[in-house]
Amino acid sequence: MSTDVNEVAVAAVPNLLDELDRALERATGDDGPLASLVVPHNVPGCDVFLAGRRSGWAAEAGPALGGALTAHPAVREAELDPARNRLLVRLADERVAALGAALEAVQVEPFLGRDVATSERFVVDYCDPNATKALHVGHLRTVALGHALGCLAASCGADVVHQTQIGDVGRQMGEAMAGYLEHFAPQTPESAGVKSDHFVGACYSRYVADLAPPEVGGGAERDPALSREDGSYDDLAERLLERLGAGDPEVVELWRRMREWALRGHDATLARLGVIFDRVIYEVDFLADTHALTATALEQRLVRRSDDGAVVSHEREDGHLLLHRPDGFPTTHMRCMGMWHLTGRDILAGTTSLALVGDEWEPLVQQGPAILEGLAAGGEIHPTHWVVHGMVTSGRGAIKSSGGAPWLVDQLLDDLVADARLRAHANERATPERLAAVAALGICIDIHPRKALPLESEMLLDERANAGWTLARAWARAWDPTFDGAPAPHPDDADYRSLVLRSQLHRRLAERSLRALDVRPLLGMHVHAAEWFLAQEDPSPSVARATRGLLECGMRAVGLAPDPLRSEK
Repeated sequence: MSTDVNEVAVAAVPNLLDELDRALERATGDDGPLASLVVPHNVPGCDVFLAGRRSGWAAEAGPALGGALTAHPAVREAELDPARNRLLVRLADERVAALGAALEAVQVEPFLGRDVATSERFVVDYCDPNATKALHVGHLRTVALGHALGCLAASCGADVVHQTQIGDVGRQMGEAMAGYLEHFAPQTPESAGVKSDHFVGACYSRYVADLAPPEVGGGAERDPALSREDGSYDDLAERLLERLGAGDPEVVELWRRMREWALRGHDATLARLGVIFDRVIYEVDFLADTHALTATALEQRLVRRSDDGAVVSHEREDGHLLLHRPDGFPTTHMRCMGMWHLTGRDILAGTTSLALVGDEWEPLVQQGPAILEGLAAGGEIHPTHWVVHGMVTSGRGAIKSSGGAPWLVDQLLDDLVADARLRAHANERATPERLAAVAALGICIDIHPRKALPLESEMLLDERANAGWTLARAWARAWDPTFDGAPAPHPDDADYRSLVLRSQLHRRLAERSLRALDVRPLLGMHVHAAEWFLAQEDPSPSVARATRGLLECGMRAVGLAPDPLRSEK
């Protein structure tokens, strides 16, 4: 978002903390300063202090370092505090003012850390929906985490591709088509007055509601849909899949139409969240090659054929994976591995590739890499990282479409947009739709990915439960038009100075978060800044405008605000 006022031309100012690091390295040589740079919250007259890592450090090394720092143009003064074993540093007002002016003008490029990963390429694969249903809040978490990691890498200067794989073959596709023919034909989404992916989801849900429990294992207690892929059925869904595989024109046309309905609806939902994929991969395009890949895996004894003719992974303590059913059709696990291996030879070559999956996919995460390594025969293995997250749960248990009528992302967003509490914070820049998206995505990334996310509707607009709502409220308040005006830095104001110093932490926290594949260290800093700003009864216009720039930095880096550079790709 840009200001309505005339923007000032601000040169890219080097990160002040990085400058101090380099000055310390020059002063101490290879041994390092034996101290840590700390940005304090409540040390009057101090912007940064150097805390000794061993007792007596300040008395021994402090005077020399203080002299070296005092001579630096970015430093106004350095004061030794031997009683607390630290060196207090006050930065030059003109440097603080220059950074503040850039923040007020929302010129965030000097702050993002675009140099952190400039030579790196990332492919971040997430969402991976089946073309048989609307996106539900279980999808929301993988979308939020994957989108955040992709945006983080891009904000650090990496070349990033946001990728999704569409499940458009397999048992669930047959079930959706069967549900349409048995209960909804010849209606269309338009004639029924229903959003297109919701319509397809109704076809799917209506059909599977009448099915008996799956006859074969594969994790029915965690995801019945995965187990039905493993099961043996003689029903309309299977017959439609057989006709689809044989190229029956009537079934192919139905399949294309229902896939288009589902994906059109998905795109509309993702657009509401501000999520756009650069590359879409379809399972159907890899089906023939996956059969050939399985033959290779059998020849190399990477997998084995069971007594009933199915193809399975080698037995382990945690069981085995069913890769091809006895009738020869590859399960979702084999189709997934096939897509990763086959794309790894060309479009993924040389990249860091991330696969975002829920923990119901843990069997594949544990057993798949050994098979992929054998197939790679010394070449690259993709994905290079599996990023596994816990499932979204509610009072009724895990949220998934196979469990009945799931909580849909569209429903969640509609309820937020209509909520008077959210609308009370909206303005012409921070629209209800945008605030709802920030709240919805933000609650999914402020918890350790491996933990389950217990999500209830009342949590979404609770600042104690949702960091995204805290950011949304602070962002909306900072962009109140009453704060508009040309940048007017106030380096002598303690609050203003604190905001500027926080901005200098962004780059190193972004790097830490990227290397850990966990956005929470960076997110936490910006959430604390948002909480601080919301607690101010009467912030000055300069402080509010600087908050705009600081929050833009953080929200852009974790996918809660659009990055103009990505829009230009």
